[in-house]
Amino acid sequence: MRIYVTDWAARTPIGLTARASALAYRSPRLCPRSTPFRDRHGEFHAAATCAGLPPTLTGCERMKALLAMVLRDLRPPCAASRELASGELAPLLIAGPLAGRADDDAKFGEELLHGAATKASLPILGARSQVVRDGHAGFARVLQLATSMLAEPGGPADVLVAGVDSYFHQGVLAALEAERRVHGLHEEDGFIPAEGAGVLRLSRVPPKSGRPVSFVSCRFGRNPAGPAIAPLAPVMNQIMQELFFFGARVAGWAVCDVNGEVERVMDWEQVANRALHGMPTARLSEGLGDCGAGSGGIFAAMVCSLWEFDAGHDARAIIALHSDNGARGAFILQSEAA
Repeated sequence: MRIYVTDWAARTPIGLTARASALAYRSPRLCPRSTPFRDRHGEFHAAATCAGLPPTLTGCERMKALLAMVLRDLRPPCAASRELASGELAPLLIAGPLAGRADDDAKFGEELLHGAATKASLPILGARSQVVRDGHAGFARVLQLATSMLAEPGGPADVLVAGVDSYFHQGVLAALEAERRVHGLHEEDGFIPAEGAGVLRLSRVPPKSGRPVSFVSCRFGRNPAGPAIAPLAPVMNQIMQELFFFGARVAGWAVCDVNGEVERVMDWEQVANRALHGMPTARLSEGLGDCGAGSGGIFAAMVCSLWEFDAGHDARAIIALHSDNGARGAFILQSEAA
């Protein structure tokens, strides 16, 4: 069964929309800003933040606002692909931050789902909607759930898949600093904390206009070595080798969430050399900051935008995602002939 991406949206530190973010990434504009939160040296933490959010908004409420922004940017299904039948609603599947972080909250569930949808004035099929808290790679997991729903006889014809996260929180930044993972004046290694959200509308019906983008395949696994900076290579090597030769053509473009941490970069180089055979790779997190669980949805929306602009990229892309709990995921999108 062919599954199409009929619409997409994103909000990032470098753009208010997916299309603006894709254009800005080609001319680097990342500018981390001071936060109200101080580090152990008494200086203010810096983070790459999204425009339009007050500094008093943190945790689940901040992510709810981010998610509502991108849901609001989606076109009605009738404009994207088809007219909805009376009472027909789409489930919303969200990749959210890992459980156990300093900003952990019982609201990361029903409250995030329905709160964001309500803010965006977007009716959803609540009974089939859920939040998967598996970090970056969680987006691959929600894609698997979405494709299963679309394949069900009598199942929904459309499914919304989203990712959202924010490191804009005193406790989260303090924990990262204690692990020496925040790049700054006192730490050369580490990454730039960021935030953002991205969403795709998947459908069994092709879009009404433009060059169709189709979802090809997805893989999700878990590194037996466990959490934190566990070696990326073992599970990701297997996933990428399976996807590289999937289907009738070889993928020609890789997008990954490797964020600048030295050990992660070295592990990704192993994957690239063994499984990708010299394929060009875009490390979007280096131009956006690390957007956590929002990365998968953001990357997918930016890739779709670049294809829409006919920006010269290969028509088949592999997007690779790595979580701090050892979860690994990747998926293929393909731009079809207009």
